[in-house]
Amino acid sequence: MQIIKGQGFNDTYKMVIKELLNSGRKTNRRGEAMMMEDFIVMEMANPRDRVLTRKARDASPYFMAGEFLWMYAGRSDLAGLVPYNTSVARFSLDENKNLFGAYGPRIMAQFLMVVAELKKNPYSRQGYVSVHQSEDNFGGAGNNYPCNVGFHLQMENDKLAMNVFVRSQDMMFGFPYDAFHWTMLQEIAAKEIGAELGTFRNVVSNCHVYLKHEDQLKRILNEFHDTPEDGIMEKMPAKPLEIRGVVSEAFDAVTKGGSYNDTGSSYWNGLLDVCWAKIQKDHAGMDLTIPPSFGKMIKYREAVRKTQNEK
Repeated sequence: MQIIKGQGFNDTYKMVIKELLNSGRKTNRRGEAMMMEDFIVMEMANPRDRVLTRKARDASPYFMAGEFLWMYAGRSDLAGLVPYNTSVARFSLDENKNLFGAYGPRIMAQFLMVVAELKKNPYSRQGYVSVHQSEDNFGGAGNNYPCNVGFHLQMENDKLAMNVFVRSQDMMFGFPYDAFHWTMLQEIAAKEIGAELGTFRNVVSNCHVYLKHEDQLKRILNEFHDTPEDGIMEKMPAKPLEIRGVVSEAFDAVTKGGSYNDTGSSYWNGLLDVCWAKIQKDHAGMDLTIPPSFGKMIKYREAVRKTQNEK
């Protein structure tokens, strides 16, 4: 077992990629070569340092913000997510074009109950939310089998910690988005119960990277430098669940191509503006309140796209 401890996402990401490339076991899954390790624990001391800002990775800020808001609204409909990432359409759908493995319907009711429990009893050990369902097993979820099994919120040293349990995770594509989504929920819970934000842990049974991405992974390692503030988001306002409905309605309006009503919070307006910038491609000169960490992602992504178009 490896325990990898970082301050935030970007340095933790570097360490786990380095561990897999240097010390992982080479194997093959479904005809693709990969490097993997069994049972890796990744710790982030500052869960607000959650945004991947490395140009070589070229992660999508739009999908990061859009998928979280879609999940937070408890949605599973393909129409609410595909504007931010068209590739999700390849996953299994039910007869109503809902994604089988969508986390929102699986976790949000449980999450609200856990928050309510922690408000009454902050040191409860029962703050567990299950993602996995028995129906998922042996083909029940099609090709949309959830990688995340569940998460546990508990107080540690008077701070709210989160432990996420993961069946299998690709460090190239899965971890950057998952870490963002889970730490957002961790901070929401902490704000609701009036606690400081504690450690985030990602506990992975099968941690891997595919060797077809080896060159890009090495570029990611070489690009890292000591800029710890890059991925840090500002502190979330108190009582975020009070405007969850307003935020979800605004996200729906943005995703459908319209404008949204001000949520009354520059924090949530900022995430919505990231989504709006994706939907409304011609946004030059618009007065957007995009968070600085996402602004850096957008800047890097546009630079990568420009380079690709020039080739």
